[in-house]
Amino acid sequence: PIWSKNAVCERLRFKYSANAVGKHLPSVAYRFSKGPWRMMWIRYGYDPRKDKASAQYQIVMYKPPRNASEDLNARKSTLQTAGLLHQRQTRPDIRFERVPLKATTMYQICDIATGNPSVADILGRNGEQFNAECHDQAGWYPKAVKDKIKKYMNETLRERLRKPLDTAPPPPPSTAGNAEDDEEEADDSGPGASTAAGANAVMSSGAANEKEEEEEEEEEESEMESDDEDITNPNDIHQMLRSLRNS
Repeated sequence: PIWSKNAVCERLRFKYSANAVGKHLPSVAYRFSKGPWRMMWIRYGYDPRKDKASAQYQIVMYKPPRNASEDLNARKSTLQTAGLLHQRQTRPDIRFERVPLKATTMYQICDIATGNPSVADILGRNGEQFNAECHDQAGWYPKAVKDKIKKYMNETLRERLRKPLDTAPPPPPSTAGNAEDDEEEADDSGPGASTAAGANAVMSSGAANEKEEEEEEEEEESEMESDDEDITNPNDIHQMLRSLRNS
């Protein structure tokens, strides 16, 4: 019931830019401007604040350690030389399977766990130890859970930066049939909840640096957008969005 724009683009096999997809998302989903699901697209009628199962869809704003900046800049330069930088920017990594090149990158916890079994283990060890109520900033997970995830991400980043860069282009998006897509969409569905406030729903005020993180994420999205792109016959997007709405 909760998707990032990049995840929707990936499900559509990157046929359209993030900007083109974003034009159609408000027809079936709304966003919070703050809080643990901010910038995510949430199916109308579903309120993650009332459903503990939505914890897995919360976001992690990841900032690489400052002492990694030199290595990250070198990695970015190597990608540019190999002609892969633009491709990496237009096909973002949503599962933390590659070295993040941005100052701040937004991930969903469920996606990180899919790409990194160690994160799934962290969540498994947490079990049913959710917050009694949905916290304005931490959401359903105790802060300690996010801290453990970020610690793992920092350790993994250091390991990846020590390895030579694989400059081979990533494989093309999967062309699996609709049946497989339907199964994946079913896995992403969650129990229903009371209707959320709507497209302009806003969580309570956040931490002092939250606005800065939002602006960095919006800037990241804008770099992938194509202002002159439009979809004359957006059947693919509409079909995908209907499945999100009904999940």
